[in-house]
Amino acid sequence: DLKEAEEVGKVCVDVGVSKEDKKEAINKLLNGVNFKDFIENPPSERILVTVALVPAKFLRVMNPVFINQKGPLPMLLSSETSVKQKSHHPDLCANWYTLIPQMMKLSEVVKDGRAHYDTFHVCFYSAILVQEDGSTPQMLTCTETLKEEKNPRLKFIKLAIKSTQNGEEIYCLSFHLVKKKRIVSERDRGVSLRTFFPFKKEPKKKPPRRKDLASTQPSTLVIT
Repeated sequence: DLKEAEEVGKVCVDVGVSKEDKKEAINKLLNGVNFKDFIENPPSERILVTVALVPAKFLRVMNPVFINQKGPLPMLLSSETSVKQKSHHPDLCANWYTLIPQMMKLSEVVKDGRAHYDTFHVCFYSAILVQEDGSTPQMLTCTETLKEEKNPRLKFIKLAIKSTQNGEEIYCLSFHLVKKKRIVSERDRGVSLRTFFPFKKEPKKKPPRRKDLASTQPSTLVIT
């Protein structure tokens, strides 16, 4: 519903509305039937849906135009991205998107450091427990993640966002499952804005030394 999305969008840019009321409007939208249809049957017309408020501390690092930003700004999910999401990540149900607002708080945050990416990308990584009945996954704290480390239902999700160069809009680029080792590698090559997981890069196994290698070779008896 374009009208509902527009109304929430207006609320989230209104300086007279409290942050709590903005968050409540977003959560109501994400849990509604119109958003579910937006994800499952993306419209052909261009619609922008506000899915979270990005904290100012991350905005100031994301783009120089936000250097004096004091409060959070809305993150938008476009109908074009919804189409891409359905094609590339069909395993994500609509109720998974209700986790995005929580990811602003319970996540590892990294400014993308890949050479072919511009400077306006920031990625959020969170841990979740997938529910067997298909209901909304449970977002986990760092302590809960460590406790559930052996649980096969433990998964990790990644949210990538980007601001336009002039800072007028912030978009959700992708939202999908990710491997733990990918989180570590992307953190190592980027700039850590918030450390959440105590994961460390596994050291590479050293090749055996020549002496050790020789000791493992079977001895050969030479008969003359």
